Amino acid sequence: MKKVFIIYIIISYISVVTSSAQAGQWTWLHGSIASNNPGNFGVQGVASAANEPPALYEVCEWTDTSGNFWMYGGSDNLYQTHNDLWKYDPTTNMWTWMNGTNTPGDPGNYGVQGVPSASNRPPCRGWGAASFVDVNGNLWMFGGAGQNGQGSFNDLWMYNISNNIWTWVAGTNVSGDPGSYGTQGVPNITNDPPARTEAGARWTDNNGDLWLWGGATLNDLWRYNIATNTWTWMKGSNLVYQPGIYGIMGTENAANTPGNRWVHCSWKDKSGELWLFGGLIAGTTPLNDLWRYNPVTNN
Repeated sequence: MKKVFIIYIIISYISVVTSSAQAGQWTWLHGSIASNNPGNFGVQGVASAANEPPALYEVCEWTDTSGNFWMYGGSDNLYQTHNDLWKYDPTTNMWTWMNGTNTPGDPGNYGVQGVPSASNRPPCRGWGAASFVDVNGNLWMFGGAGQNGQGSFNDLWMYNISNNIWTWVAGTNVSGDPGSYGTQGVPNITNDPPARTEAGARWTDNNGDLWLWGGATLNDLWRYNIATNTWTWMKGSNLVYQPGIYGIMGTENAANTPGNRWVHCSWKDKSGELWLFGGLIAGTTPLNDLWRYNPVTNN
């Protein structure tokens, strides 16, 4: 009996050591080892082990409420932008081409603002479109650059997963729109953020509102209320290339604001406060400053 117990202890120890040795390691799950791969679209709406998106960068990404990964558009090695929408199911390790075309440079189809239609699709988009998931599990996308990285947009789109339909919800269908700031802190149906690329800081708050901060040369903070379809300019400047006002580290102050920057990190914590880290000033100088925004106090 004693020998059996000792053997059991040895086997358990080996099992623990083996499990620990395999922790924290990467696994190559899908896609090609070669660069600039054209992918394989397969049949739209049909999952297949052979499906895979083309090689892309600066795509718009989401994780839905079921744990599936979604991505839209992006740019290829020729700087062409795309408007294909893909879903990846981690449980089956399969991609599905869900919507959009397999043709770079597609102009899309806006349809009628606010009206969902199976024929609607956003234009090809890359270079820092902002992505959100609302409390009902719908996917949202704002702005970004058009074909070949030229021209920036301020259109807001919603994708309904259950019926596979896009809706153009707000903003314009032309590039370079200057937007309309209105009065800071005051929601208005005529408010619209200006067109932008690299809108990397985005959140969905605990009340279901969408938040957007900065992008490229801007440091403005916006809140979008889905129920009323209104944008509110909450904080920051309506001018480009504005430096930050740091104040005292660790001390909340109404005058504090991060300066303009590109490609930054963003998070929402459990209490609903919004966080921002780093980025590039004018696309060249990296930062490592960490900021926290309190939606309750607007500081």
